[in-house]
Amino acid sequence: MLSCISARSFEIHRAACRQAKPDPVALARVLFAREVDSEWEFFRGASGAYEDILGSAGLSEYRRLASEAWQKMKPLRTGRRVEDDQLSERHAIAAILERFAKQEGDIDGVIAIRARDLSTAYDYLGIAQLCLDHGREPGALKWAEEGLWQFEDTPDERLIFFACDLYRRIGRGEDADKLLWRAFERRPSIQLYERLKATAGTDRAVADTVRDRAFAWLRVQIRKPAGRSGMQWPSPTALLVQLAMMEGLLTDAWSVVNEHGCHHDPLLEQLAEASEHSHPAEALKVYANRVERMLRLGGQGNYQSAYDTIGRMRRIREGVGEMPQHTAYLGDLVNRHRAKRNFMKLLAAGGP
Repeated sequence: MLSCISARSFEIHRAACRQAKPDPVALARVLFAREVDSEWEFFRGASGAYEDILGSAGLSEYRRLASEAWQKMKPLRTGRRVEDDQLSERHAIAAILERFAKQEGDIDGVIAIRARDLSTAYDYLGIAQLCLDHGREPGALKWAEEGLWQFEDTPDERLIFFACDLYRRIGRGEDADKLLWRAFERRPSIQLYERLKATAGTDRAVADTVRDRAFAWLRVQIRKPAGRSGMQWPSPTALLVQLAMMEGLLTDAWSVVNEHGCHHDPLLEQLAEASEHSHPAEALKVYANRVERMLRLGGQGNYQSAYDTIGRMRRIREGVGEMPQHTAYLGDLVNRHRAKRNFMKLLAAGGP
């Protein structure tokens, strides 16, 4: 609703300006102030929207005001964004100057504007992509590599993937592989693993080699004392479980869980669901823990979730011929949670 009102107000103001024909220089000053300072960005893009009203004199003044304001702003470099108290104004003025530069086909001008804010890896990616879009591969590689170097400790996977694609494009596949492995061993992720596997193409032996290397590295990280692996979430244990599941190696996934533990309940439940037929005993343990957790939390929604989980447990035990064990499990559950009347009603009504 607000956007519709602001758009309508914008149109009314433009129509009034066309009718009144104000001094273009004075109008430029008013519009510039509103575009830069407006909290709701009602006048964002005004230099383009009012171009026919401003004329050459007004546009020249608009650009002068933006250029002067831009020069007063300090360039931002690695890690400075959190200290930037002019973020909104900086973004607005940069957008104004970019519009003027693009209208003139001045790509170097656009790069110079963007190069004043290099506080994130994504800023480097933006310039690198701009260069590539205009056929400037050397420039794209330069900006990408500089961004990778500046943010080596806090990499952005988007920049990593861009650089890898560019390396392959210019025939430097080996450098792309090295970059992917370096990124994976610094901050592993499913996305990086998928990229590494993709380099194997249809060669199963190469894909297996990638898998084995990644798994072996993660196992080393898991064995390091807490706080020594230098990684945050996802933990190497959780990631190894996820990757083993992706590969269909459920026995390996359970081996990791049983040997090293896994405190990520949603992941364990995903593994249990995938393992109901191949590892029923393991799945049943996870489901039993989920039931207890839901009952501790209480509430009708959690009781229903516990009841549904018990139904899954029944189906598993039916499949492996363990219905007496299921009956015993239910008896124990009722004895321990008899006070939870709403849950007892669910059990009585459905009889899982």
